[in-house]
Amino acid sequence: MLQQIRDPRFMKSGMWIILIITIPSFVLFYGFGASGGADQNIVSGPLVKVETDSGTVELDRNDLQRMQQEATNHYLQVAGQIGYQGLSQGMIAGSLTPKEIAEFAVSEIALEERADKQQIRVSNEQVAEILRSSGTTDEMLRSYLRSAGITEHQYVQMRKSELKANILEQSVSRIARPSLLELWNEYLLQNESLDIAYARIPVEATGDFDVSEEEIRTAYNEMIDAEDPLVMLPERRSYRAVALKVPFERTPQPTEDEIFEAWENLGDDDAELSTEGGISLRHVLIPVVPTAPEADLAAARAEAERALSRIQSGEDFATVADEMTGDIRNVEFVNQFTTPSLRGGLLPEMVSGFESDIWGAEYMDWVRAGNEGDVSAVIATPQGFVVSRIEEAVAPGKVPFEEARPVLQQRLRSEAASRVADERNKKVEANRVLLTTAREQHTTLEDIAAAVGADVILTSPTPVSTTGIPSVGFFRDTAGARISGLVPGIMTDALTATDNTVAIIEIDEEIPAGVKDMDVPLRSRIEAKVRRDKALAFAKEEAERFKAMVSDSDNVTTVGLANELTAETLTAVKRSAVPAPFSQLRDVNDELAKVEAGDLLILENGQEGMENSVFLIQVLNVDEPGREEFLGSLSDLERGFLMNKRRAYVQDFRKDAIKSMDAWFNPDYVEPPELGPRERRRLERERRERASR
Repeated sequence: MLQQIRDPRFMKSGMWIILIITIPSFVLFYGFGASGGADQNIVSGPLVKVETDSGTVELDRNDLQRMQQEATNHYLQVAGQIGYQGLSQGMIAGSLTPKEIAEFAVSEIALEERADKQQIRVSNEQVAEILRSSGTTDEMLRSYLRSAGITEHQYVQMRKSELKANILEQSVSRIARPSLLELWNEYLLQNESLDIAYARIPVEATGDFDVSEEEIRTAYNEMIDAEDPLVMLPERRSYRAVALKVPFERTPQPTEDEIFEAWENLGDDDAELSTEGGISLRHVLIPVVPTAPEADLAAARAEAERALSRIQSGEDFATVADEMTGDIRNVEFVNQFTTPSLRGGLLPEMVSGFESDIWGAEYMDWVRAGNEGDVSAVIATPQGFVVSRIEEAVAPGKVPFEEARPVLQQRLRSEAASRVADERNKKVEANRVLLTTAREQHTTLEDIAAAVGADVILTSPTPVSTTGIPSVGFFRDTAGARISGLVPGIMTDALTATDNTVAIIEIDEEIPAGVKDMDVPLRSRIEAKVRRDKALAFAKEEAERFKAMVSDSDNVTTVGLANELTAETLTAVKRSAVPAPFSQLRDVNDELAKVEAGDLLILENGQEGMENSVFLIQVLNVDEPGREEFLGSLSDLERGFLMNKRRAYVQDFRKDAIKSMDAWFNPDYVEPPELGPRERRRLERERRERASR
């Protein structure tokens, strides 16, 4: 799968060309933005036009899909650099707005222009060599594509973008070299190690610590002064409501007979479950862009003529293709345990013979007119020069029942769920109309309830900050705002809750914020807190006592073991790393970053709900790396510094490009829907039929 990089001379003429070499499922997807019939408003014009020094660049639907994936990768990388954890491609892709994709596209165009000016290109052969030499198995690649939610084509484009960005980063020359002091401090942070002895003093909040009533009362008053949520009551309301609920109705499951009947009734136009006819091709491709210099075009044609001559002289077509083709799709994973092999020029999927926008009219005309076994002359295409052979022509049909069964079952389930949802929505709307009419005719909830045959509900108090009302439902968006802004003496309109309950609501009582009474549950929690604080204070006192026992002959580990504590000596602990026993300690990173040999620390984890402990820590030794090793690592350290600075340069270049380029953003742009490859092929067929008419 491959997309040709646009020629720099072509860019200077102000045009944006992306040539796609891909499996037919993606080839037929190309141009989909302009298809779909008059009733499908898939994309309202291009997303963005950019005025550059070289002219106007207008991004089409295929450009934008690629840009969206690359923008996702870019923002994921930026998020990782600033420390955000737990993000995924799906999370970021789902949060990108069209404008953010457009801004990224602007910066990509700027980088492309810079690369063109410096004659930086990534060839098909470079990407193919990565696939051949990486040792990636088919199963590994498929697993990555599934987890990332991208196609093979997008993966190849991503690798090409990465290679080009790396080359661009390396091309940055005017960067100040870091000083020796900067490099030495970085080297110390990475390589200085500590020998640490520690003892763990458990915090045991047992009944051994007596808690008096006075201590509980004192803690209670202190928590009130601090407005501790444990003892404070928020402002609350109780409500009165008239509610009409729609009972839950389970969606019926399709029977085997219904599924089989649906399969029998499948038409040839079913994009997902039909097997399209097509033409299987084997070809030799010598890649070259049409705008290349004449010498390059002549050399590419001559290479294709040599391939044709070998085939005509009787050599095996597949052997010639493996030796001479520049088509990356000739690389194939045989199984999940092996590295790639070659396909003998056989394209991964069949073509229809109408992909003129990708392969050119001459090539596709020959494909449609040819017969099985025919070998073409050398044909010029937008991708380069090809010599092709027709392997097989296959008629259309439909997939077998067992293969279609899960798809049809899900379709029937969805249709049934849609019918149930429609019926439920009709009932909800009928309830809304009924309550609205009753509210217009009556002024009290009692009269409204009598008119609709319901009861008035009196709810228990609930915090003002929540829009969930007990025994009624949870209200969001506009309905939630109406609840939040409700004032005494005013009834709401008929509001719909998230569970499809329709209700009219008014405030029964407003209860101001206050303090919880000292009831039994609250008293128990305060008593436990006081006991825990006492236990922690005792553990700190014990730590101070053990600290006084430390001497030249008895380190913390020795003292700890002598007092039946968990104690250990850790050696060669990197100053920049936190050992596992200390992972929950407060301020441990800052403390370890500045300690010196002989220092004694007392640290606690102190996190409520966890096993609490106090740690007595002794720094036995600080092992400073040697100057000789530092001097030997200078080149690696400097390379790391330069890499970071170069990466920052490219980031700054992106930001400056977004500010300086004159970009027109289309506010009416609609993000294209996600469609399967068969649906894309159906839309492409319709587009060709309209074009032919």
